[in-house]
Amino acid sequence: MEVIKREARAVRAAAFSLAAVLALAGRAPAGAEAEAGAVAAPRAIYDEAVSALQAKAEGERARAPELFKAAARGFEAEAAGDYRRWYDAGTARGCAEEPALAVLDYRRFLAHDYFKAEAWDNLAEARKAAATREPGGEGPASWPWALWFLDAASLALGIALLALGLFLFTRRRGFSRLGIALGALALALALASGLSFLAREDMGVMLVETQGRKGDAEVYAAQPAEPWKAGQEAWIIGNRGAWYRIRVGSDVSWVPRDSMELLSAR
Repeated sequence: MEVIKREARAVRAAAFSLAAVLALAGRAPAGAEAEAGAVAAPRAIYDEAVSALQAKAEGERARAPELFKAAARGFEAEAAGDYRRWYDAGTARGCAEEPALAVLDYRRFLAHDYFKAEAWDNLAEARKAAATREPGGEGPASWPWALWFLDAASLALGIALLALGLFLFTRRRGFSRLGIALGALALALALASGLSFLAREDMGVMLVETQGRKGDAEVYAAQPAEPWKAGQEAWIIGNRGAWYRIRVGSDVSWVPRDSMELLSAR
């Protein structure tokens, strides 16, 4: 009977350890995704653009930007039926050296899939190329707080399961206490991620270079002094008539509605 008990404990420990390893392996918020139902025509154009970019002949390489633009337009046309195409469009716009449009397409994608880490990384690169500012308050190192919290929760859960597995195998209470503490931490971090996600404000992206104003009419003084660049992301904190009140970092101004694309958080 004692042998059976020991074997049962060993099986349970192995199961907990396997679960811990799987949780740790899957803690990245987003990994490679299968491209079921890929868009054939834009993808073919994109692949042709990549081949042209890698060609030795200068004339062939010169074709690449226009091919990337054509692929982006194709992906954007297909995005109404499959939001994942916004991500592909953003990548194509970036390769076509149209960073402002890449910012817009990545933001369109993130309005549907907020937790794809690669999209946030690519957005940061597009923002840098477009020479626009971070909207502010979203999170450090290009990721939003909700994604950081979720990643930390996944890591804490993986270590917690590993500790509980070691407890079942060794019967040392230190592992049990560590597993319970980390499990509670993982739960708290997951809750923080959810609350941060739900607390988002509406986001907008500038479609064209636009001068901000102190009020909701062209007669008001410029604020800030320099116009907002195309591709600038901004929090929409109010509206009146044909104007949006926006915030970028600590700067607040009014811009015409038709100068922005609204990307609702709801």
